[in-house]
Amino acid sequence: MEKFHNIGTSTDWIVMLVYFLLVMLFGSYFGRYNRSTQDFFFGGRRFSWWLIAFSIVATGVGSHSFIKYSAMGFQHGFSSSMTYMNDWFFIPFFLFGWLPIIVYTKIRS
Repeated sequence: MEKFHNIGTSTDWIVMLVYFLLVMLFGSYFGRYNRSTQDFFFGGRRFSWWLIAFSIVATGVGSHSFIKYSAMGFQHGFSSSMTYMNDWFFIPFFLFGWLPIIVYTKIRS
């Protein structure tokens, strides 16, 4: 006879259920404001360029960055922390690559 492992307690399942219900309610409430796919993907063009810029930066610098660089520091020593400083390449790429696209599409639309 196989012995089954317990997968979470009842409290875990209740927390997950409440979380998913809240996410569904949140999505259905704010989903009323979407009239087309353009509203969904571009937010109805209601956001300023700097808010979109911060969103792109926040997407690129997530919690995985801190975990990744900590692991590299543990494996290779303190000198590997300089790899974080080498991310300077993305700032000009962002400023001269993505921002003009965002500003241009907002002006033209």
